[in-house]
Amino acid sequence: RDLHMGQGDKGTVQLVFSGKYAYSATNNIYMDALKAALELRLTERLRKQESGVYSPSVQLTKAKKPLGFYALVISFDCDPSREEDLIAAVREEWGKMRKEGISLEEWTKFMAEEQRAHELQEKSNQFWLGYLKGQLDKGEALDEFAGHNDRLAQVNLKKLNAYLRKILRQENEIIVTLKPEEK
Repeated sequence: RDLHMGQGDKGTVQLVFSGKYAYSATNNIYMDALKAALELRLTERLRKQESGVYSPSVQLTKAKKPLGFYALVISFDCDPSREEDLIAAVREEWGKMRKEGISLEEWTKFMAEEQRAHELQEKSNQFWLGYLKGQLDKGEALDEFAGHNDRLAQVNLKKLNAYLRKILRQENEIIVTLKPEEK
């Protein structure tokens, strides 16, 4: 769990939460909303309340093949003496997400950002190249993008939070810390 390498007074923390995942367009929206809500909460908590980090990062991986799974990676740099407190804060926010789900405010913000990103993506040749390659690699329909805003509009917060309570029940957690070498 703890690695000691390098010099300086900065540590790096990565928490990985993972589990089984039924890959689908709707479930992908749910997981993207979870990622966005976690980013908001952790920025508020770790940067503003705890004053412990500048910019926490949340990365999401969703896989269809060979086995459906997801992995959420939360990472941040901090003072090594604050690592345990900040890890506890992340776990607390993760627990709140499992229990309470995404708030209406978080969902509204996600919806607006997702719709705006969709508008911008459809104008980018680079996006279309990556999208088409990804769809072909996964064996998915090429017209899935066209129905994205309709799927987004059909999602309701109650269903989303019920799904999150189910999927976040899985207890797969890995914590890795990188601290400066001890002298």
